[in-house]
Amino acid sequence: MRKKAPIQKYILMLPLFGLLIVGCGVHYFPGITGAHVPGVIALPRSGNAVLSKAKYFSLDGGRIVAFNEEETSTAFRGHYLWVHSRKYSAANYGFFAYGGVYDVERVYEYQDEYGYFGPGMEFNGEIHYPAGPVDLGIGASLSGAFELGNFTAFRKNAYRNGRAENDAGMFAFMMSAYPLIRIRASDRTTVAFQFAIGLPGMISPTITLQHGNFAFWSSWMPRYLDEPEWKDSIFTIGIGHKVP
Repeated sequence: MRKKAPIQKYILMLPLFGLLIVGCGVHYFPGITGAHVPGVIALPRSGNAVLSKAKYFSLDGGRIVAFNEEETSTAFRGHYLWVHSRKYSAANYGFFAYGGVYDVERVYEYQDEYGYFGPGMEFNGEIHYPAGPVDLGIGASLSGAFELGNFTAFRKNAYRNGRAENDAGMFAFMMSAYPLIRIRASDRTTVAFQFAIGLPGMISPTITLQHGNFAFWSSWMPRYLDEPEWKDSIFTIGIGHKVP
């Protein structure tokens, strides 16, 4: 069993909030809580009183945070978003559907791959100060999702049999906060950096590139800080397009 670097143990404690109350044993939660926070989409700057609106459809996926060592989780999401922007703020809200596979290794009698899927609602918003071509701000992400599938059944059975300290519910509520830096290279092109802490994803360093009607975002971090190998990385990539 590979040991994590001590610094990572302290970093991972920061966003766990309510997760800490369940103890230090093997534990499982709704699978989507391991996903990274999507990049927030902002429209070109307008006057302070002018509201710019758009709709976006986006897809993202990749390896997400697993809840125990030696385990992996992979998930994909589809989002339909309403995007509102003003001179000092941007907000994305809408619906998403997701699906994924969790590889359970820490509970011997339940070792297997389990699927999970479901619908959800989300809000991702930020306020910022425009300093020339740069926006400096803070943001927050709120979302909720229902989980269905045999991973949900596994969590309930493992909790009932005392094999894991699980959240055995079907609903997940998630909340994150992040600082934001956005560079507006032109009216059509922006690059934004955000570093979310909370759920989903626990820690989500994200970079977002917007050009024209497209938005691309990616989030990556090593699973083990002492040996940051690509095969052990937690990563997500996403693409969105403005809906006519």
